[in-house]
Amino acid sequence: MWGLVIWFINPVGEFMINDDWSFVKALEVVSVQGGIPATGWGDGGPSLLTHLVWGYLFTKLFGFSVTVLRISVLVMAVLGSLSFLILLRRSGASPGLALLGTSTLVLNPLFLSQSFTFMTDITFAGLLIFAVLMISEGMKQENKVLVGLGLFFTLGALLTRQIAIVIPIALIISMLIHPRSRAIGFWPVVFMSVVIAIIPWLAFEYALKKLGSTSLTDHEVIHAIVRDPLQLGLLGYSRLLFDRLFIGIGYVSFMISPVIALSFKELYSRKIFRIYFLVVTVLFVLLEICIFMGVVHPPVAFYRNVIFDFGIGPLLLKDTYVLQLSRSFTIPAYLYYCIFYWATVTTGAIVLLIHSSLSRIFSQSKEGLYKTTSFTSTFALANAAVYAGILLLTGYHDRYLIPVCLLLLIWVVSDRYREFDKSLWSKSMMPALVSIAFMAIFSVGGVHDLMSTKTALKQAQDYLMNDRAVPPCKMDGGFEFNGYHCYRKDFVKKPGLSWWWVDSENYLLALGPLDGYEVEKMFPFRRIFPDNGAVYVLKNDFEINSHHDDLGTRR
Repeated sequence: MWGLVIWFINPVGEFMINDDWSFVKALEVVSVQGGIPATGWGDGGPSLLTHLVWGYLFTKLFGFSVTVLRISVLVMAVLGSLSFLILLRRSGASPGLALLGTSTLVLNPLFLSQSFTFMTDITFAGLLIFAVLMISEGMKQENKVLVGLGLFFTLGALLTRQIAIVIPIALIISMLIHPRSRAIGFWPVVFMSVVIAIIPWLAFEYALKKLGSTSLTDHEVIHAIVRDPLQLGLLGYSRLLFDRLFIGIGYVSFMISPVIALSFKELYSRKIFRIYFLVVTVLFVLLEICIFMGVVHPPVAFYRNVIFDFGIGPLLLKDTYVLQLSRSFTIPAYLYYCIFYWATVTTGAIVLLIHSSLSRIFSQSKEGLYKTTSFTSTFALANAAVYAGILLLTGYHDRYLIPVCLLLLIWVVSDRYREFDKSLWSKSMMPALVSIAFMAIFSVGGVHDLMSTKTALKQAQDYLMNDRAVPPCKMDGGFEFNGYHCYRKDFVKKPGLSWWWVDSENYLLALGPLDGYEVEKMFPFRRIFPDNGAVYVLKNDFEINSHHDDLGTRR
């Protein structure tokens, strides 16, 4: 499956996506200059070290290029998904259920899209999977060496993204409430967590601070934990947390719905879910009728970063991002609220399943718990809860939800595999198949369209730099392009120009024509979702003429 997806999307291209331009520059500092780079382009950033080391190994083997760095992340995605498959099988899932769970992760549009970048999301996700697999196996086999290996992967995750601190926190919580800790020893595991994972990570953060780079204490999201409640007040801050929770639950529920759908038949036998399902369905039908009749015009809104309209990005160009012009197919409201309905139904199912798990954990005797609730299930759910709690306090982009999705998939499969296996290869599996087919078409098609667009954008950038000899900072080539070539901390945004380090706008790259600009050249690309498009090279005659007039005045 991975081979077909990679062949169809095609990872080749010397262009950057989203924030990975700053990570490419950081790796250049390490490999070429031998220095310690900043870990992000803003205030603070990810730890980044493991991510850079992983990419560095590939550049030593295959040469330095953005394509090689992108392939390094793809390799991590494949290794992570194979480990995920093994983890689900070791948790008790049948081959069919483990394959469905792993496919749900791989075809998640957030996971798949980030697999074709040099972003840290997939490196972190892979290390998280390795850590959960090793720690779970160590607890199952009462093997401290395996637990130590899992904590070593935890250190790797911490040195990629600081939020990996959730792993030792969740491990301690799980051992306090699960009897498996009696066999292996609570305090030895706590000691190992501190020595293997936490102390080396804190030492690295301290070294970054001393060497003048960006440590955890410089990160803007850390400051936001204190700043937001003080600025917004109780009511405003409560609203902010509710909005983050509401959006996050909706996204995660949809992303893991192919597996959760296997529980619908069993849950429908419960009165509370049956009432919930019927109420939500009636409201949805009424809403759809009102939309078709033009009585209501509800908003179509996606959260920030990767998913937008009906595509995968981000497309960080002036027309699409700053001016927010729609240059691609936009999902109609009636289809958007079908997705919203499906996510809402799945949310109800997840809440009931979590309630069932917690009831078994806290209500049954130790002996009953030992027999019915696995350590893997408890550990994964604790990880997801702590991680989600941190996101609520700090804020997040949609791609930050990838770990929540994979942790909840581990939890629900390891907790309900007996019930889920009964739904496989039966009529009860139809909702799961329909949802994963829809997600696969959107994910694979959307990532293909993004890569196709980026390829054409790279051609337009090369045309201006090589054929027209335009300096990079004298044009607006998009966020990643100007970030890589023109970033500087003391930059001051100029009126009318994009905020991403554009000194002057002699030329502008966009996905369509704009008033006040002359179209000089077009670079077409093909999309799976309608319609085909092109990158427009736009000449800013006003900027050029003003520059010439200014030179004449000075002469």
